[in-house]
Amino acid sequence: MEKRKPIAGYESSYEISNLGRVRSKDRKVSFKRSQREVKGCVKSLSKDRGGYLYVDLYKNGIVSRQLVHRLVAEAFISQKPNHNVVHHKDHDRSNNTVENLEWVTNDYNLVEAAIHNSKEHTYKDSHNKFKTHKCLDCGHPIQYKSKWCRSCAVKHTTHHYKRTKLSKTEVKDSLMKFNGNFTQAAKRFDMTDNSLRKWCKKYDLPTHSKEWKRSLGEKV
Repeated sequence: MEKRKPIAGYESSYEISNLGRVRSKDRKVSFKRSQREVKGCVKSLSKDRGGYLYVDLYKNGIVSRQLVHRLVAEAFISQKPNHNVVHHKDHDRSNNTVENLEWVTNDYNLVEAAIHNSKEHTYKDSHNKFKTHKCLDCGHPIQYKSKWCRSCAVKHTTHHYKRTKLSKTEVKDSLMKFNGNFTQAAKRFDMTDNSLRKWCKKYDLPTHSKEWKRSLGEKV
């Protein structure tokens, strides 16, 4: 059922309905020598560049452009503190029924626009403040640009480290072969360069590439 309420600031002239329709009231219009009864009617709406519907309201000879979705929200929806943006739930800016509108914060509105690929807004939510980034497997909140949470990422890891012990000779020969390059030498054992440095530390071998290069240069 359609319900109407007076528009704030234009109580004697216009009404807004819960369906997003603006209607002028029956009123008397004064002319220089007479008055005339003017019957109210539903006003036609226009669309701005952003796709929002608006209406021109007149008062004391001054015209004011008003967005329809804000008129509906201000008349029918109670506003919470810091919630100063009217959001369309179905993202259809021409659907201004009261059931499709809600008061939200500016940040929330930007996030919703980004999720639905709005061309007008871009919001990365890099700190995952609104839980927009979730693990592809379990759905738990994750960091921006990540695919999985830590526990699920293990399932997708194809790189498994060698669990057998390395001898001092193996570590030394590998580093000498690659001229002290820990990254290349570690790949030989299917491990990270930091893991190889731990083996060097265990056998009292140099843990920096510069030291290996210096020692190899002295031998040459």
